Amino acid sequence: MRMFKVGAALLTGAVLLSGCSLVARNRETQQQDFEQKVTKLEVTLYSGDVEVRAGGDGKVSVTRKLEWASTKPIAHEEWSGETLRITPPTCPNNCGIDYVITVPASIAVQLKTNSGTVVVADVKGDLRLETDSGDVRADNPVAALWARTGSGKVTTSGARSPKAELRTDSGDIEAAFAAAPTTVLTQAGSGAVTITVPKEPAGYQVTTKADSGKREVAVTQEAGSPRTISASTDSGDITVKYG
Repeated sequence: MRMFKVGAALLTGAVLLSGCSLVARNRETQQQDFEQKVTKLEVTLYSGDVEVRAGGDGKVSVTRKLEWASTKPIAHEEWSGETLRITPPTCPNNCGIDYVITVPASIAVQLKTNSGTVVVADVKGDLRLETDSGDVRADNPVAALWARTGSGKVTTSGARSPKAELRTDSGDIEAAFAAAPTTVLTQAGSGAVTITVPKEPAGYQVTTKADSGKREVAVTQEAGSPRTISASTDSGDITVKYG
């Protein structure tokens, strides 16, 4: 396992008005490239936005967006074999780090933040994405997709994932598939669920459950189809349709 320190940075400062007092806020952007072979990215943060997108040059490029009032946060990142792990920064008070990470398209990605937005685009490996508070979005996933938020919206578009599981305790779910999925499971505690799939000769097995809300299934339903869609919400509408 190799530990490393963050590289050189571009520093900017700002002064924000909070109530009747001036609060100095410091901001710094750091950028670092890694040439190591990578097959998996794991990010675990207490708070902060994370965006991961696929790049075409085979390396990992990490952009850190630091913000603090009095004490500058210290990033914690390490390599373990072919896995890059990013863990909560040293951040004693009123500070944080947002990440924008460019990776080879083929890797698997696992993201978890307690508070913040999670976005992954054009990554072809398995995706496991979670935040306790904030939106989760996966654009153009190809492999297995699991996404959850405690409070926020879960969205996937252009999906070719054979299996997708999308959950939110409070918020909407929107799932648009570019290729017919094998298994889709969606569950919302409070919010609308909209699933859009391509036409499939074998049709779909569809089950829906809405304690309070309308249910509309506008796809061909076949009891013997190998493709299943399950959608449930405690409060909200459910729509399953062709796109």
